[in-house]
Amino acid sequence: MSSNERGFGAVLRNRHFLFLWVAQAVSQTAQNGANLVQIVLIETLTHSSGQVALMILAFTLPAAVLSVVAGVVVDRVSNRLILFASNALRVVFTLGYLAAFHGLRDWPALAAIYLLTFGSSAIGQFFAPAETATIPALVERDSLFSANALFNLTTTAAQLIGLVVLFPLVLKVGNTLAPNRGIDIAFVLIATMYLVATLLVALLPQDRRPYHPERVGPWGQTLRDVREGWRFVRSNPPIYLPMMHLTMVAMLVMVLVTIGPGFATRVLGFEPEDAIYIFGPAGVGMLIGTVLMGRYGQHFQRDDLSSTGEITVSFALVGLAGVGWASQSPSIGRILVGLSDTPTVMALSVVLGFSLALIAIPAQTSLQERSPIDLRGRVFALLYTMSSLVVIVPLIFIGALADWVGIPTVSLLVATLAFIAGCIGFYVSRKLIQFGKTELVE
Repeated sequence: MSSNERGFGAVLRNRHFLFLWVAQAVSQTAQNGANLVQIVLIETLTHSSGQVALMILAFTLPAAVLSVVAGVVVDRVSNRLILFASNALRVVFTLGYLAAFHGLRDWPALAAIYLLTFGSSAIGQFFAPAETATIPALVERDSLFSANALFNLTTTAAQLIGLVVLFPLVLKVGNTLAPNRGIDIAFVLIATMYLVATLLVALLPQDRRPYHPERVGPWGQTLRDVREGWRFVRSNPPIYLPMMHLTMVAMLVMVLVTIGPGFATRVLGFEPEDAIYIFGPAGVGMLIGTVLMGRYGQHFQRDDLSSTGEITVSFALVGLAGVGWASQSPSIGRILVGLSDTPTVMALSVVLGFSLALIAIPAQTSLQERSPIDLRGRVFALLYTMSSLVVIVPLIFIGALADWVGIPTVSLLVATLAFIAGCIGFYVSRKLIQFGKTELVE
């Protein structure tokens, strides 16, 4: 297949891939919108930051607890069935928020909302690895890079549309009609989007895999399958690098989401919602990186692309730290009087977004290619478990650390970590090639 045929056009002409891609776009936009509306709902009911933090933990914790088991299920049950059932169940759970919001009061309402959030997030842990494992089954191997680039682009777009554009607008417009009407409209829209994704997934073909029982076996067999996934990862050094790179992406995104609003208010002097000046350009940068990776990325060594992205991220974060310190320094402020920090921050955010795409797309493609079809779900489930455990740490500590030592210092610390990860990536990649350990152990 020619390089022109490996672009986005080739994969979008694949009807079944198109169904999966649109289902992903709709479902992930709904999921990101749901996370926002859940937080707004708790703030409306409690006006407590502690309760909001508990809500965030409720939709983050299931990934760390259930991802490994979800990977076993994905490897043993029809992926189409998992995708269909997970979207359908989230329709029901979403409507449950409306019942709890209007039918319950005080602690019973809060308890129901937290349980619904945990349950909906738990369902999502089965959806994500099933979706990732389905992509290689629908596209040719030489189109896999473009397919992953397109999915990465859609993930970014879904975050921006769900968190920054669509659902903030729905909440604002809805609340002008009547108090809390925006929450009602938002949940109805989310349920409708999940329903659309359910119908699209139903159009996918039946799974065709060599290892595919119709149901999950006993718990003992499930544990044996989990251990088999761990053994495969431990015995295959080529798996380590893409898993490290993708875990780093998850950590970097959570750090940026955590400190972004504070950077907007304390460094740029904006309102918290004006963090779009940071996240928006980052989304543009990721869009540029995704398009370039989908078109040209297959011509480069993938591990090295991800390592380069981590080092580039570190430089961008050092730049953001420098802007922060300069804005807080009276002497530098007098020198730069009349100049705005905003264009510099926006330019650095573009570099950040581009670099995240540079890390994520080659790493995800490598992990898919290096994972056997009957173990792929478990490999990605282990990845999601690692990523979630890493993400929980900044979720709990980064905000307090930024308040204690300052956002610029936190940016510098994260930059150092990203730089070290990039250097380790280059070193390990060279060692794998040098000792001929680029092939998997069957």
